[in-house]
Amino acid sequence: MVMKMLKTLSQALLTDTYIGDRKYAVDLSFDNVIKYFKYMDPQLWTERRALASLFLLVPSAIEDAINGRLLLNDCYETLKTLSEYIGEHPYNQSDDQQVDITGEKIETQVPDDKTWDFDQDSMALYASFKQVYGIDLWDLRGKLHWAKFQAMLIGLPDDCQFRRIVAIRQAKLQPPSNPAQNPEAMRQYSQLVKQKADYALTPTDYEMVEAEYNYISMN
Repeated sequence: MVMKMLKTLSQALLTDTYIGDRKYAVDLSFDNVIKYFKYMDPQLWTERRALASLFLLVPSAIEDAINGRLLLNDCYETLKTLSEYIGEHPYNQSDDQQVDITGEKIETQVPDDKTWDFDQDSMALYASFKQVYGIDLWDLRGKLHWAKFQAMLIGLPDDCQFRRIVAIRQAKLQPPSNPAQNPEAMRQYSQLVKQKADYALTPTDYEMVEAEYNYISMN
């Protein structure tokens, strides 16, 4: 039976897990977990991708899986436990007080409201971790545990590059009612419009295909 694991300082970091009654090492380095998120994108989810994500995290179990020593239900149970551990956040108090893994409040579950992306914001994350914590994320690939990375990610201050970019994406555009009489408000509005364009998230392949399908369907 797979036990629920929590990220607390009173417990050791998760480094191994069970699939059925077999124990395996788990690769929860932050860069590997970022790859896992790509596999588990709900818009692209398939059973095959789910199993691939499990063996990405538990590569030592691949040989046993190939040789038929693992039960499918046990694999899914372990994947569920690892997914809960990865996604666990100390401030998810209730359904109406949800936050994402960066600590940002989730206002809606609509995918279009996504305000950050591990790939597109890699440079901002690298610069922010270097500025705030003095660590080099490239040098720590394959070494820094996800729980440590997530804790530092949540702790990034508002004045770092990553948080500033997220804040720009989250800001509501409200054009001034009387731009001629309030040139400063118009200047600020125009600046925010430009910043939003500069830092706009690039659509994923799925989103581009979906947009094209919707366009064709309407014409």
